[in-house]
Amino acid sequence: MNSADYRPLVHRYAMLMCGIALLPLIMGALTTTLKAGLAFPDWPTSDGQFMLTYPWFHDWVRGATEKFCEHGHRLAGALIGFVSIGFVYVTWRYERRRWIRGIAVAVLLSVIFQGLLGGGRVELRATTLAMIHSICGALVFASIAVVAVMTSRSWWSVSEELEQVTSPVSELWQQLDRLRIFATITPIFLVAQYLLGGWLRHFGGGLYEHIGGAVIAWLCLVVTAVIAIRTQVPWIRRAGWTFAIMGSLQVFLGLGAFVVRFGFAPLGYVAQMQSSFQVAVRTAHAVIGMALLASSLVVLVRCLRVRYILREQLGSVTKSDSKHLPSNRPVVPAYAEGGSR
Repeated sequence: MNSADYRPLVHRYAMLMCGIALLPLIMGALTTTLKAGLAFPDWPTSDGQFMLTYPWFHDWVRGATEKFCEHGHRLAGALIGFVSIGFVYVTWRYERRRWIRGIAVAVLLSVIFQGLLGGGRVELRATTLAMIHSICGALVFASIAVVAVMTSRSWWSVSEELEQVTSPVSELWQQLDRLRIFATITPIFLVAQYLLGGWLRHFGGGLYEHIGGAVIAWLCLVVTAVIAIRTQVPWIRRAGWTFAIMGSLQVFLGLGAFVVRFGFAPLGYVAQMQSSFQVAVRTAHAVIGMALLASSLVVLVRCLRVRYILREQLGSVTKSDSKHLPSNRPVVPAYAEGGSR
């Protein structure tokens, strides 16, 4: 790893932005669960008042939960907007890779577009825009998570992990090839599953389609996680374990969301609409779904990074190649970037 290329400030800011980006996701999911998206008839003002001066906490005291959640969502969206502006400055000031700077700008534009979508949903009273707003929010969060990976120390130091790999090059390359295929397919199914979930949350339809899609997405998830965990690259294995754990959590939350919404007759459980427990489970299911999409893309990006390093150092690897990865020298020169300098 070339320490001159790693920028700790950029990575730490990306991690901070990733954490802050969770706030509008959580508040947005909670707003959807409570059906509070139209708690205010106006935008960008709230009941005619400037967003930043609106007496937000008074809604909580008065028990106006819908307005409290919706305005909290707006404030969280404004916060991630300001943080995204700061990220553009930090990357353009300290990051040497032009394509990272470009991604930072793209993230900022995506956040702005998200805000306009949210405003359009209010002004036009369009439920379809609410669903699109939610999906785009998940994609924006996933892109921020990917940037955090690309700016991390591990992005540069993974070549040191490859020095310890003893598998034949051909075997490792085939594993990465299979992982690349499934890690590309899985996010596509997760996005489709999120669309079906949005159909159910916003329009009340598509329950069976959502359940069927969950089975397919789960199968893809399992295959991807197993391949990632079985590779000899710890950087990829860690991402595989995280993906597997989050996927398992999402399945349990999905089952819980079904039970708390529709009840479970064999146990005599009757769903209590808009109870605190129901709202919490359904909201958690939506939020973890967004995080799961981000996790799947992290697996894909790490896989592509390792493939790039191998290709740069070793060239084309054929199935008949039985050589082992060198253990006495770096797999990739310290100056390599995984992109243009």
